Amino acid sequence: MGREGLFRLRRGDWMVLDRTGPLEVRAQLPGLLLGVAPGAGAHEIVRDLGLLPGRGRMTSAQLRIAMRLWRKGASSVTRDAIGGSRSALRVLLAHVCALQQVFATGVARCPGRSLP
Repeated sequence: MGREGLFRLRRGDWMVLDRTGPLEVRAQLPGLLLGVAPGAGAHEIVRDLGLLPGRGRMTSAQLRIAMRLWRKGASSVTRDAIGGSRSALRVLLAHVCALQQVFATGVARCPGRSLP
């Protein structure tokens, strides 16, 4: 739960939130939630990719890709705390960004919000 409200995520759901303040996460068993909270140094990655706040659903194939990227990123963090983790983060966020392309037409027509 955050400033945006309360959300129930199901298997395959993804969500991108603005970094606007504290966030409370509650999970029930059996369940798994993978979260990525890029630090201040990763802001340019998010901006360059054009990642926007939003919510959607992954197919089973997209979910398998995301899990593979997550595992690969986790192992690269243990090997290389700087370059590997930034590279892995970019690839994982690029995957989520590709999932957001279904919203491209609507975003283009939406006045107001723009990328920083």
